[in-house]
Order: sequence, then C-alpha cells, then structure tokens
Amino acid sequence: MLQRGGKAFVSLLTGSRPDKMSHQLLALIQYPIKSLSGLMLQSCEATPIGLFNDRRWMLVEEDGQFVSQRKDPKLACLSVEQKGQGWRVSHPEHGEIWVPPRIESSRHFSVSIWGDEVDGVYDPQIGDAFFSAFLNRPVRFVYHDRPDSRPVSTQNTV
Repeated sequence: MLQRGGKAFVSLLTGSRPDKMSHQLLALIQYPIKSLSGLMLQSCEATPIGLFNDRRWMLVEEDGQFVSQRKDPKLACLSVEQKGQGWRVSHPEHGEIWVPPRIESSRHFSVSIWGDEVDGVYDPQIGDAFFSAFLNRPVRFVYHDRPDSRPVSTQNTV
C-alpha cells in the first residue's frame, strides 16, 4: 500500500500516461501519534490496514472530534522520537512524556476522524495533562485500539 501526499509513505509518480505510472518509494514515515511529527524508518511491518503502530494514538476534543495540525499548527513544534518500545514526545518549554505502544483500558471514547466514527480507549494518566497544557485547553489522549474499524480509503492510495 502506498499513499499519496506524504501520509504513510511518500511516493513519486512518473510516466507520461496515467495508465503507465510507475511508483518509487522515497521514504518510509510512521506517525505514531496522529497530527504530530513522523519518524523516518528504515523498515516497518506493513499490515492490511497500514503501517504497524501508525496513527494509533490521537488527541481528541471533549466533543470527540480528533485534533488536527491543520487546526492547531503548533502541534508541529512537538518532537516525537522512538524510546524503547514507545515514543518520547517533548517540547523545550513544556517538558516531555513517554507514550507506550498500546494500552489496555475499559474507558472507551467515541472519536470522529474526518467524518468516520471510531471507538478508542484512554487512560487520563497518559498524556491528557501534558497535551492539554500544551494546547491550553482540555483534550484527551486516545488510543485507537481497533484500527480495522476504519479501513484505508482507496481514494488516497495508489
């Protein structure tokens, strides 16, 4: 699966005719937290629903709408790096947190992602305070534990 526009993969399309396009993989980028910076990878497991651990975590408004860098460009100022089995999210003025690769929780939260309704889980001890302070408003840090509930759109793939 290749996606256009720098989502999971960055691809270069070449060819003089649309039906004769070739594809070249230029970079492999994983976004562990939706709307935050990505990580350049040498390799990654591809699953039927995308890259392993790609966009499984997200920031969500109290009304269930996911938080986008389009609405909050300051999210680009957060640094994300691999740290053990999880990720370190940091900002020079706001400190840092460690994000685990997944959580088990019975606290479910309905999330709207570009019009799709999905179920996520959260633990208020993981990230809520850090991201709420950074954005200066209450947000939840939600783990999308069933990514197969939102299939990859064929509209954005080649």
